[in-house]
Amino acid sequence: MRNPFSGPQHVRCRIVPGRQVFSACLGTLAFLSVIAAHVAPLRADDTTNMAPVTKFVVRATPEPVPALKYRLLPSFLDLKPGNAAIVYTKIAVEFQGPLSDQAREIIEKIADWQEVPAEKLPRAEVEAALAMHAERIKEAGRAARMETCDWQLPVRGDKPWTIMLPEVQGIRSVARVVILRSRLAIADGRFDDALYDLQTTFAMARHVSQGPTLVNGLVGIAISGIGFREVEGLMRAPNAPNLYWAIMGLPRPWIDLRPAMDAETHFIDFSFPKLQDVDSARYSADQWREQLVGVAANMASLLEIAPPASAVAPEYIAAGFAIKTYPRGKKLLIAAGIPVADVEKMPVAEVALRGMMQDYRRVRDENFKWSYVPYAQRGDGPKRAAKEIENATAHVEGYPFVSLLSAVSAVSLAQVRSERLVAIHAAVEALRIHAAAHGGQLPARLSDVTLAPVLDDPLTGKQFGYTVTGRTAAITSPAPAGLDPAHFALEYELTIQP
Repeated sequence: MRNPFSGPQHVRCRIVPGRQVFSACLGTLAFLSVIAAHVAPLRADDTTNMAPVTKFVVRATPEPVPALKYRLLPSFLDLKPGNAAIVYTKIAVEFQGPLSDQAREIIEKIADWQEVPAEKLPRAEVEAALAMHAERIKEAGRAARMETCDWQLPVRGDKPWTIMLPEVQGIRSVARVVILRSRLAIADGRFDDALYDLQTTFAMARHVSQGPTLVNGLVGIAISGIGFREVEGLMRAPNAPNLYWAIMGLPRPWIDLRPAMDAETHFIDFSFPKLQDVDSARYSADQWREQLVGVAANMASLLEIAPPASAVAPEYIAAGFAIKTYPRGKKLLIAAGIPVADVEKMPVAEVALRGMMQDYRRVRDENFKWSYVPYAQRGDGPKRAAKEIENATAHVEGYPFVSLLSAVSAVSLAQVRSERLVAIHAAVEALRIHAAAHGGQLPARLSDVTLAPVLDDPLTGKQFGYTVTGRTAAITSPAPAGLDPAHFALEYELTIQP
């Protein structure tokens, strides 16, 4: 599997058949834990690497006429009625289903071919692979031009973190095949054909991200990263059109994680609906105990509190929960103004559940609220939220629910990196427009570019770093503090040919 954060940075890992992270019963928590591993802060003994340089040697090219002639998403005119999710799933299942050894080998080769320059691809072999998948590419193009995409995932069920997502890896495979065809089209100078496949890829990214889980959003970001690599190939191609307005025509935010964030904020509420009004509920002691046992039964295997095949009854696990959480719950209820005598009369399970939900909601909201603030303005808020989780875990606050709150900051970082790809590619094309109007000369400052405004860096909220030497300019974006520049910084080098 390629890193869901990867764009031009080329940070990757692989999923191959038989070793899929996106299994048929993937839990969101498990996936986010994989993602979080890629954003661990640098240690003092880490060697900080330089950002990889993405180079463009291009001609100064004005904007097309009409300006919106080219698009990276299908136009409204091209959309047809239908639910794209149904078609995507059918295609993806074919990639996930029983395959011959030859078919599996070809899928692996398609992933490997992404690293091979177009001119060095084994043309005959690539064309044979594309012919094998021609019908799937056609169906992906049809789905990408449908008006709606409703994945109908049961996030309001009792275990939303165990939602089955068998289509996810398959969709990524479909995107790789579609992009492979666009690469050949770019190499042949068939730019309209290449743009059709790029539209399909970016529409797939957008559609996948519309699922109500953060996994969907991250896979959408990954697919868009695949697409932007080929946008770069098109930008470099001789006589290629300028794509500034095509890039600027992408929605803002490009991949919107807000709906998934909102849904995942309430996964515990969906799982345990009777705890939604835990502070006002009036249950018997047996009913409170039943609720606590239900929490234990659902959470034990997820958090590996007990092995899935364990003979430990949920009642015993619930008793362990009560022992850990009752003292904290009692303090919270008393602090809220409930008389000590009344608290002591409450069933143990009630005190435990009310306390854990109060702590969980506080820590959860401290964690999620920063996703509503522009990344560049968050300051140390996410770090303080992470510390809040750490402290809550250490002091058994919100146990066991707080254990599900890791990696939200990593997801937000993935989103801003995706937005940064949009902005920095638009900046490259803006410079080409400027140079075309100024005799091939690059501007001394980004603020001098007026024909096609350069967006601010979404990571910093300020202009991209910019230096120019003759006909070569460097556009840069730093890595967030404490993260490796080799993975999280950007440097694009643009050379204007005479």
